[in-house]
Amino acid sequence: MSLIISSKGADLTPALKSFTAEKTKRFYKYEANINQIIVELQVSFLKEGKLKSCTTEIVLQIPKATLKISETDEDMYKAIDKAVDRMEEELRRHKDRYDSRQKRGWSYAPRKLSKLLTGWIKK
Repeated sequence: MSLIISSKGADLTPALKSFTAEKTKRFYKYEANINQIIVELQVSFLKEGKLKSCTTEIVLQIPKATLKISETDEDMYKAIDKAVDRMEEELRRHKDRYDSRQKRGWSYAPRKLSKLLTGWIKK
């Protein structure tokens, strides 16, 4: 697993980097085989120098999919929290879909086949 944290428009402080690393550890609860986590932090300013918005973009690469989430807020820490929460929800949905497909693929087919064959087989 590799974690890549980059920043555009502002310096990446050690506190912000460690905060992001701690928050992204929550993803392993849902998926153990994460190939790469890319977190891009972007700060946009107005012409007067006032803070306009902070955007956090998370790209998560797992073996069969690539998930991408983007969140914007006035505070960078809040933007990171929102993005991590949304990515966690997306991972949960992905895992549920994948697990249900696996279960349906193996257990659903024999039941359907047995229902079809019950009318054909004479006792």
